[in-house]
Amino acid sequence: IMSKPLSETDKIADLIAAQREHIKAQLLEHLFQLPPYEFEYLVSRLLAAMSFTDCEVTQQYKDGGIDLKANFSIGISEIRTIGQVKRMKATVGTQALQQFYGVLVAEGHKSGVHLGLYVTTSSFASTAVNWVEASNLPIVLIDGTKLVDLMVQNGLLVKEMPMPGALVLDLPE
Repeated sequence: IMSKPLSETDKIADLIAAQREHIKAQLLEHLFQLPPYEFEYLVSRLLAAMSFTDCEVTQQYKDGGIDLKANFSIGISEIRTIGQVKRMKATVGTQALQQFYGVLVAEGHKSGVHLGLYVTTSSFASTAVNWVEASNLPIVLIDGTKLVDLMVQNGLLVKEMPMPGALVLDLPE
């Protein structure tokens, strides 16, 4: 079966999609180059862009497993949140998430924390994801792909490039 040749618009859309993926890969590589504290600060800025309030990066050393704190309001409720932020290439396993959950529980008792964010530039082992999901834990997992997507959506370190002069027909039906 012969397929219909791509239209010029389809070719442009394919080029744009490929360019976006290239820029996202470059952004992820840039994140790997940041010093850990700068990466934590960047994630804090992302949370602020996503309507979290009181975003705070904790001290650099002896932070007790908490890299950042933030709050998220829904109506009259406020969700206190802590985050673990890891700039790494190795896959995050179940043990790391279990340790973070221990910190989350302790902070919940101590200061009313309700939600944990585990952010990494790498990925999560399927066993780790399954453990969080099966246990119905209040932990949001953000891997490198999701992190870059959120940064693009919120215009953090990237911006949409206008395409002046490009036209598309807008004929009445």
